Amino acid sequence: MNDPSIEAFEKALCEYTGAPYAVAMKRCCIALKGCCEYLGVKEVFLPRRTYEFVPQALVRSRIHVRFDDRSWRGGYNLHPYPVWDYARRFLPTMYVRGQYQCLSFHRSKILGHTEGGAVLTDDPKAVLWLKQWRDDGRARSGPAIPYKMIGESGMMYPGIAVNLTLKLYWLKQYYPHGHPDLPNSDYDDLSLTDWNGTWSTQTGSV
Repeated sequence: MNDPSIEAFEKALCEYTGAPYAVAMKRCCIALKGCCEYLGVKEVFLPRRTYEFVPQALVRSRIHVRFDDRSWRGGYNLHPYPVWDYARRFLPTMYVRGQYQCLSFHRSKILGHTEGGAVLTDDPKAVLWLKQWRDDGRARSGPAIPYKMIGESGMMYPGIAVNLTLKLYWLKQYYPHGHPDLPNSDYDDLSLTDWNGTWSTQTGSV
């Protein structure tokens, strides 16, 4: 969907972070899931202390989740892939080439609102793929039917994009060098749950 307010917010994200491209999403976890599906990920390692919906979102895409003892600050990658969860970092010129950086704009985060996320990338093919995937699998050009992609209802609401663009303006005024990373000490030890087995039992799949 080509909504001007969403595109304006994506442009503002690029200008702030230094990323060549940004794709706004409904949530950070949806952004992580989309990047993994784009890259064809089958298994990832997560730090054992992170947000619980990260492994939940991944196992729903039949991605096998394992855990390690990494300590991290601000963000971590879904090892061994260049997909990064930066829900707790939002800094000027933070983008690193070759990464798929996923951001969160939940109300508890740095650029907090009610919800929202984004992918920062330098991969133009990923941008086209992720936008179609985000928009319920609808092609951005040409006929939509028959559908050639199983998509996600991952669109950011235009009103949220407007508010986030305004909040980004004020963030730059109050924190010209960037807001400090948020702590991650409040996360539980997720390695105590067998996420893959729980999903198999819940769905009756093997």
